[in-house]
Amino acid sequence: MAAGAVFFWTVFLVFLRGDGRFLFEMIFLPTLLFPLLSSYTARQWPHYAAIPYMFVLVLLVDGVPLWLTASLMPLLNIHRLPWGGGDAALVVYYSLLAVSVVGLSLYLRKVRREKERLEESLSEIRRGVEDTVDDISAVKSEGMMKHLFSSLMEEGAELKQVLTAARAALYADGAFFFERGTDGGLRPRAVSEGDGSLIMTGGGVLAHVMDSGEGVIVDDIKRRRVDLGYLRREGVDSMAAVRVMDGNYALGVLAVESDRYRAFMQNDLEILEHFSAIVGNIINKARAYRQFRLEHDMIKVLHDQSADLLSTIELAELCGRIVTAVHAITEEPVLLFLRKDDAYELIDSEGVVLPEERLFRFDGTLLHVSTHERAPFYHGEVSGISRVLPFDAGKIESILCLKMFFEDEVTGLIIIVSGRKNAFNPYQVQLLEVLANQASVSIANARFHHRMEQMAITDGLTGLYNHRYFQERLDEEIKRVGRNRMPLSLILTDIDRFKAINDDFGHPVGDSVLREFAGIIRGRMRETDIGARYGGEEFALILVNTDAKGARKIAEDIREAVGSHDFSGVDRKVTVSLGVSCFPQDADSKEEFIERTDQALYAAKEGGRNRTVLWSDLGR
Repeated sequence: MAAGAVFFWTVFLVFLRGDGRFLFEMIFLPTLLFPLLSSYTARQWPHYAAIPYMFVLVLLVDGVPLWLTASLMPLLNIHRLPWGGGDAALVVYYSLLAVSVVGLSLYLRKVRREKERLEESLSEIRRGVEDTVDDISAVKSEGMMKHLFSSLMEEGAELKQVLTAARAALYADGAFFFERGTDGGLRPRAVSEGDGSLIMTGGGVLAHVMDSGEGVIVDDIKRRRVDLGYLRREGVDSMAAVRVMDGNYALGVLAVESDRYRAFMQNDLEILEHFSAIVGNIINKARAYRQFRLEHDMIKVLHDQSADLLSTIELAELCGRIVTAVHAITEEPVLLFLRKDDAYELIDSEGVVLPEERLFRFDGTLLHVSTHERAPFYHGEVSGISRVLPFDAGKIESILCLKMFFEDEVTGLIIIVSGRKNAFNPYQVQLLEVLANQASVSIANARFHHRMEQMAITDGLTGLYNHRYFQERLDEEIKRVGRNRMPLSLILTDIDRFKAINDDFGHPVGDSVLREFAGIIRGRMRETDIGARYGGEEFALILVNTDAKGARKIAEDIREAVGSHDFSGVDRKVTVSLGVSCFPQDADSKEEFIERTDQALYAAKEGGRNRTVLWSDLGR
């Protein structure tokens, strides 16, 4: 009775008041009850109850209180003879029990300390990964970025470190992570040791865990010939496996194996679940690193290519740089169109064979409606559509169309095509939108600069080149003749009695006559010819790679066209006189070339006007 009262008082102090000073008293007092009850009942069973009691204490209590209690139990029973075996038998019984308790307690203490060490190691891994992610926000320069990525632990090495920890914590012979592939099947991603050469069977325990989400423990594998989902070792007899998750998405399966029979218990699955969470975290972090690196690289490409767009104002070169920049971001074929009236001209491309025709309309194609909208157009599956583009550009599964604008008007299209379905992600589209906006500004600047240049070298009334540009081009062509010895001809012409037209019909009509005459000249020019307003009513035409005979034919064609033309506001026929000379046959310098052509023109005037005169004919 007294012992029972003391026991319950100790329980009150230890559990209800939380006073750990009485732990030894609490666990020792029940050992007094076993011999007392045996003496009181004259039966043996109270001594048998000491066995489960002591082993329960082993699981709950560690250290000196437990060891002292186990050591005192043989001494308390020396003078008692409960089943007639004598003092020696009773002492041996309790001595063996004490040795077993102390030995098991020491073993469990070692296991607990190893588990704590492993948990601390895993905590350090987790903190390292989290600290690395936090450090990313502090990256300011490309040099620091390269240092960051070079210092990150390889994903495979990090996974192997966790698997090694899992193998040690569960006393397994091997640990594996099987990753879910794009086809939904499992493939080995990391192993705790060795080369991990496994043969996947495509089903078995791994498939069950992946499909059901339930952790499993499999025993007696050798005898039962269980399909684990892979083949590797003949000696595997136990296996535990759990699913690795990322939110609601299954990443794969984490498994441990052992040669021992029934090597794993139910609480081992909880430990394995803990490791699976760490594996999932590593996979997510690695995926974040890769995405971050991809986005960083694309931003760098965008930055560098945008700088290139600002460094040139030549339209052709600029279009080439735009195509190069888009291709650098997408690594897919690119087409660049510029608006030309109601159609689009194909200016440049990358990865696409350019057709002979360059001017297109998008009527009847997939892009017809999108060319009139401001937002980008993206279609990830176009294989079933008959006309994607107005010409054959090869196999197309995905298409992205970006518009370039100037003052709310579409100035061009950047079209990216791919042979893959859903080839472009939202982040790429956003970057390309930024690039398209920059390209719009750069093209507008290039065109504005081109217009300014044209205004500087063009006669405002007639649209032909002005006198200054004529002099510059004549210098260039004469130098080219000196290198290639190809003939160069010059025509000088003016309108006969132009002053009378101004006097009779007014200067506005005179200006109209000049514009129409310039149009006639422009209509008879070849692509290599250079037409200019030389001054007043006088015009010049430089004919590249043309001898005197060819120049006379062109001059006569112009004269006859003027004679048959009805000029606006003039009620009589207008005629022109023309002088022609050829370099180097007729002159040795630019000045002499112009002078002798002018002399031929003067001769045409003096000879009755409305005629063509070659300088070479003046001496005949």
